[in-house]
Amino acid sequence: MQNLVNYFILYPYKSIVSVRFYFDVLFKMRGLGLVYMLIISTILAVFATFRFHAVVKIYDSINLPRLILEIPKSYLDENGVFSPLDGTTFYKEIYDDHGNLIILYNVKNENNGKVAIVELNSTSLKVKVDAAYNVLNYTDLVSSGVAFDPVSSASLVRQILDLALPLIFVFMLVWFLCILIFNTCLMALLSKPLFIFMGKIRTPFSNLLRLCAYANTSVGVVILVQLIFNINLAFNIIMFLPLIYMVFFVRTFRYELNARGVEGFLKSYGPKNIMADNAESQRSGDAKPDVSEYTQGLDSASNRQHQKDDKAEERKDSSHGDSQNGGSGFFVP
Repeated sequence: MQNLVNYFILYPYKSIVSVRFYFDVLFKMRGLGLVYMLIISTILAVFATFRFHAVVKIYDSINLPRLILEIPKSYLDENGVFSPLDGTTFYKEIYDDHGNLIILYNVKNENNGKVAIVELNSTSLKVKVDAAYNVLNYTDLVSSGVAFDPVSSASLVRQILDLALPLIFVFMLVWFLCILIFNTCLMALLSKPLFIFMGKIRTPFSNLLRLCAYANTSVGVVILVQLIFNINLAFNIIMFLPLIYMVFFVRTFRYELNARGVEGFLKSYGPKNIMADNAESQRSGDAKPDVSEYTQGLDSASNRQHQKDDKAEERKDSSHGDSQNGGSGFFVP
């Protein structure tokens, strides 16, 4: 029960609000990145499935496939412009059995104040969901230079409406999981130079994948908000949210390492019984795990020299402040 609470509530919450949580991800949660992404995908799939099912029920109740049969045969040219094949029917209103305007075929983009659930204009498809319109460009759905056949389209819509809830859930789960895995791999690649140049630490790519898997919680949250409130944000914007977390984590990593020293840093954040360097213990035949499994160069001479330089700089600043202010060390007006 506690593991369910951790993975479904505590870990997602900490992944969003706590940069220091990523120290635990790096040092104490090995092998759990894929499991975590599967859980996040499951949460998203549940919300998306019920959202999709609610929309399906609406379109099924108005017998949408029959109404699609009334749409004129059309063609999407190479420029992404939608037009009728007969060259004459540029406007048509399609009503359901109750007299409600369901489909508006308006490929000349005439503004006559008519409001339909589905509107087909010259370049995009507008679908009304919960009093808001989702606008989809035709070229985002199909390639240009294709014909629209009402019969085959109605058959496809009928198949979609007949999908069972479990099938919808599986499809959504696989779709979200693929999105998160792809984004995790991409952000891990981009995070590599952050660790090297900003943090001056090298870490195996598997660790970066795990860190970015948890950082992708932010992407999942934004997708969830879009599902609930029916808003649209470009994915090429929200996909970079994990990189922001990695920047803050690397900066915090370097700050804590400089402030605490290698031994103090490992005592505060590392796994139990971890060593900075087990070369000496290996020679004595009593080898213990060392931090090189997580980061390479943490106990390097450059890190230790960096700490010495920082301390020397602090002493220099302190003595300079004393000489400037009569030795008190405080600013005196």
